[in-house]
Amino acid sequence: MTNYPQAPPAFALTRRQLAGGSLAGAAVLSVVGAGWRLFSAGRTTIDGLKVLSRPEADALDVLTTAFFPPGNGIGPDARDTELVRYIDGYIDQLANPQQTLVRSLITIFDQGTLASGYLRPVRKLDWVQAREYLASWEDSRLKWKHDLHSGLKSVVALAYFSHPDVLNQMTITANCPSAGPRLHKQAIS
Repeated sequence: MTNYPQAPPAFALTRRQLAGGSLAGAAVLSVVGAGWRLFSAGRTTIDGLKVLSRPEADALDVLTTAFFPPGNGIGPDARDTELVRYIDGYIDQLANPQQTLVRSLITIFDQGTLASGYLRPVRKLDWVQAREYLASWEDSRLKWKHDLHSGLKSVVALAYFSHPDVLNQMTITANCPSAGPRLHKQAIS
């Protein structure tokens, strides 16, 4: 009887494939969870908010504070400007399909922590942990994670920089006697 070399198993997973599959599975579960939460009938909003539910508003509060924390170099922080209410008003002005997309984006970031090793949603983290979490999305080699981070950052930054308190602070800085003429010359040339 001749000994033939044993063939490799027909289906063998490497550690990289297993990790990638786990991450993809977690992402799918996050999206399914986001969809379930968005379309559930028992959704209630917080007093004073038009669109966002309590979990969405809490997640957005932590995320906006991570982007614009207390003591940032621009001026007021996210909580001082009530950025969650400001973004809620912005979302309320969107058509329903766009509202769903922005709210899904918030929920993906809220639930995405579960797949990132934090073992609790972003709304349960402090803003320092949330900032580290956001940095992992921004620095990711996966294009879709980087793109989702850019989308969230755009929504938050547009709301922040259009807030009257921030505009006022930026105007005061731009009209500073020592910087004013220099900034004006740069804008003209």
